[in-house]
Amino acid sequence: MLLLLCLSLSAAAQNGDDEAEPTLPENVMRHVVARMTNYYFKRARHPRTIHFSNKNLKQEWLPKIKNITFELVDKNTGPIDLKAYVFEIFDKKKNTYIIQFGYGDLRCGAGSGPTWILRITSSGIRLWPDGGLWGWGSSCDSF
Repeated sequence: MLLLLCLSLSAAAQNGDDEAEPTLPENVMRHVVARMTNYYFKRARHPRTIHFSNKNLKQEWLPKIKNITFELVDKNTGPIDLKAYVFEIFDKKKNTYIIQFGYGDLRCGAGSGPTWILRITSSGIRLWPDGGLWGWGSSCDSF
C-alpha cells in the first residue's frame, strides 16, 4: 500500500508543470479531508448545511457528522454571493505539502483560514496545523 502511495506521488510530481497546483493521490486526500473536517466541525444540535468548493474535493471524502450536511458548490454555477470552505494545496517540497483550509468568497477568490502541513513518510501520513500566528488570507482586490 505504501509503495503504491509513493509511486502515485512520484507520478503526480512528474507532470512537468512547475506552476500547476500540486496534486495528491485520492487516498491521501480522503485522509486529509476527513481529518481536517472532523477537526473543525462537530455534531450540531440543529440541522445545518455547510458549503465547500468542489475544487480539490469529492463528496465521498467528506465525513458523516450528525446534523451537518456538506454540500459541494461550483464557483461558476453557484449564487453570486456564495461563500464556502476551500482546500488549497501549495508548495510541494519533497514529500511535504502546505494545505490551506479556509472560508471565503468563491467568485473572486477572497478568503482566509489556517495553514496545515502534510508530510508523507515511509511510516504513513502526518498532518498537523502549522500553528503560525496568521494563517493565510486574500481579498477580492488582490486579484
